[in-house]
Amino acid sequence: MYMVDNGEPSGWDLWVLPLFGSRKPLPFLQRPSNDVQGQFSFDDRWVTYVSNESGRYEVYVTTFPEPGAARQISSGGGVWPRWRHDGKEIFYLAPDGKIMSAEVNARGDTFEAGSSRALFDAHPKNVRWPYSPSPDGQRFLVNSLVEQAARPAYAMGQLNSTPLTLVVNWRAALKK
Repeated sequence: MYMVDNGEPSGWDLWVLPLFGSRKPLPFLQRPSNDVQGQFSFDDRWVTYVSNESGRYEVYVTTFPEPGAARQISSGGGVWPRWRHDGKEIFYLAPDGKIMSAEVNARGDTFEAGSSRALFDAHPKNVRWPYSPSPDGQRFLVNSLVEQAARPAYAMGQLNSTPLTLVVNWRAALKK
């Protein structure tokens, strides 16, 4: 799933690229609102995404491959939605920098979402996909600075290009 700026005042749309057949890109959500940050559920039956259709960016879920009625997940704003691997929870980033969680139940064509709850303060840097949950949703990798002052957690279109250092095979270095 990817975003396309359609050149119209309506802004961004979500498109899919089939991995078989003609492999021709197809529009998924084309609406007057900005629809961005689409993520497939692990069973490929649902898509969570962010839209400003309410006047602010909120997290929604709809069916796939044909979009159905959207179900709103966040209630006070939200971006960067991610699914727990078993599909029973959706995480997202609230405007105050908290990682939020909403329990969901997606069986067949039925989708139910519980109310969202704050998990922890993250205040990640303004980067694309600033956090990643473990498959069980018990641990998170967050791109943030420890000394970072509280600020809005996201700003659409603003990226920070500070380099990230990743240390691999660190256990071998401890043995030296």
